[in-house]
Amino acid sequence: SGDPAVALPAHCVPRADGSACIFTDAVLPKPSAGPVEYLHSAWSLPQWLVHQWVTEYGAEQAAAVCRASNRHPSVYAWPDTRRISAAQLAERLAAEGVTCRLWAEQGAVQIRAGGAPGGLDVFKEGLFYIQDPAAAAVAAFLDPKPGWTLIDLCAAPGGKTLALALRMKDKGVLIASDASEARLGRVRENIRRIGLSCVRIVPQMELEACVQSLDRVDAVIVDVPCSNTGVLARRVEARHRLDRPMDKAALELQQTLLKKAFGLLKPGGRLVYSTCSVLQEENERQIQHFLSNCTDTALIEQKKTLPSIGNADLFDQDGGFIAMLKRL
Repeated sequence: SGDPAVALPAHCVPRADGSACIFTDAVLPKPSAGPVEYLHSAWSLPQWLVHQWVTEYGAEQAAAVCRASNRHPSVYAWPDTRRISAAQLAERLAAEGVTCRLWAEQGAVQIRAGGAPGGLDVFKEGLFYIQDPAAAAVAAFLDPKPGWTLIDLCAAPGGKTLALALRMKDKGVLIASDASEARLGRVRENIRRIGLSCVRIVPQMELEACVQSLDRVDAVIVDVPCSNTGVLARRVEARHRLDRPMDKAALELQQTLLKKAFGLLKPGGRLVYSTCSVLQEENERQIQHFLSNCTDTALIEQKKTLPSIGNADLFDQDGGFIAMLKRL
């Protein structure tokens, strides 16, 4: 009973699916000796990171996060709702031999088996795009309306841009920009495949002039570079570069991008700050720091999602953070 990360003896190595590898001799520290060392060894995660999770969430919740960070992450298909519903998409995928499950509440389809989605006819027709629910939550959080003018400041590879444009029913203006011209190419490919007309791809060096030509900006979305601590199951290499807590330069870059995004707004405009991190210093503390230094802004709402395991009743997802600010 309980989470396998805290319930198994030292000769059992837990697996994310709930099973375990059993050895004759002890291969892990005894859980009773302390949760940090045990979870660090059992799930191959940086010790400082596990320590932060245990301190912030407690041993049981930290164990669940460690386990979810080692799961086999699902692939989620989101329909182009102008042309197909989630239920219809599930039917089309099944007809092409894909094992999938409809997530009616979210309007998505979990792809469980059936090969690479890019090879499917329904993908080539531009009827869906791929995105984890934690990343997809950004568009739902802002909930832009048709006719809005948005700026997606760190748009590549384009998943959030697609989700935002479809929420707008492809009506309005959505400026997609990124520091990497090469990565903007992926945004172009996705926009072309889905067939969206409201998106304008703007290299970062041209963004300021572009914004000055706009009548208004309703919202700016800035998905900043981060530690990837919410997507360790999907970015398996990230744990090997997380040998120490976030450095000052990385945190300063996030603040710089946050200030840049806020500077594009006029009074009444909204800013959505997001990360795929579950660390306070990249999320809540960054927002607190910004609010303490910017008097003409207010926090509307913020939300953190922790990585989670799926089962017969629940759907798995990555972790991340979203905050919405308003310029006064």
